[in-house]
Amino acid sequence: MIGHMKGSYYLYTMGKHLVFRKTGENWFKKELARFKREIEKRLDVFFQKKMQEAVKMDKEYQDFVQVLFEYTMRKGAKRIRGTLACITYKMYGGIGRSILDIATALELVHSFLLIHDDWIDQDSKRRGGDTVHKVFEKRLRITDKQKREHTSGSCAVMLGDLASLYSSELVLKSGFANDVKVRVLKNIISNLSNTVYGEYLDILNFGDIGKIKRMIENKTAFYTFVNPLTVGAVCAGADRSEIKKLEDIGRNLGIAFQIRDDILDIFGENIGKDSASDIREGKVNLLTAYALKNLKGRDLTRFKNILFKKKHLNKHDIEFIKKSIETSGSLDYNVKEAFEHKEKAQHTISKLKVKNTKYLYFLLYLSEYVVTRKK
Repeated sequence: MIGHMKGSYYLYTMGKHLVFRKTGENWFKKELARFKREIEKRLDVFFQKKMQEAVKMDKEYQDFVQVLFEYTMRKGAKRIRGTLACITYKMYGGIGRSILDIATALELVHSFLLIHDDWIDQDSKRRGGDTVHKVFEKRLRITDKQKREHTSGSCAVMLGDLASLYSSELVLKSGFANDVKVRVLKNIISNLSNTVYGEYLDILNFGDIGKIKRMIENKTAFYTFVNPLTVGAVCAGADRSEIKKLEDIGRNLGIAFQIRDDILDIFGENIGKDSASDIREGKVNLLTAYALKNLKGRDLTRFKNILFKKKHLNKHDIEFIKKSIETSGSLDYNVKEAFEHKEKAQHTISKLKVKNTKYLYFLLYLSEYVVTRKK
């Protein structure tokens, strides 16, 4: 048994399963909102300084940085990555506010990866607004459409690169000792290497279920969960055995998170980005791969035609895809997969040996949020 926090829930292991009684979900939401505010304050201070530096170069460069500032500060951002770093830092006894610099760095890593990913996928919406390459496309006064699109994409790639450089700068200027900074940067580089490989697998996606699962683990799990969970613990001086447990938790939560994300992409509403984006791009995810494996006859033929041949989808196409995913058993399969990974993460959470047990409850509520969120 890990413990009990008044107003929250009991947590204990029963065989291989983790059992807990929830009564304090509002606490989780308040903590998530509190860390979000703290991180966004730090982001705002950082960008105000960067824009002051940029204007000394010229107004055009300031405008360039301003795009990154506005994109990063959009209201749709949840700040989960930065928050997780703060959580594990506190769990393992970390004190002080230097962790906010690391959390801010992780949010800039997030911007960097999203900007590049949106260009690769040719998405037009993110966080309730235009993707960065679309922002530049509307600003650039280039009459030739093909040249304008290429130039706007190039600008977006460079802005993503700038976000990456800013994140490293924040780590190096944080208040931690130099050896801790080195460990943090090594950790980020190692985890982002996995993310790059996952993006590569996504680009070469041929619909194999095993490869899709490997892509999900590398592309989403490492930078969304493994990286922040372990970085915060590194800053607090956690030992290697605890880091390994956090890596396991991060992998499982990341897989569950991406499966839920793909479900919301097709079945969700008001999610702040292009709906059914994978379908529109002809990209096979775990939902469509399982459907392709189990559909038969005319349904399979029509499903393939919509997914791989149609450039412009109407509402009837999307409704057919939704129905096919349900009737093929794919939706049930994916929900089951997400919950199984969530339960694996919770089981490992029960084995963590931390100094501040309060935030174990945060991780448990987060694991529930990952598989039940609406956007």
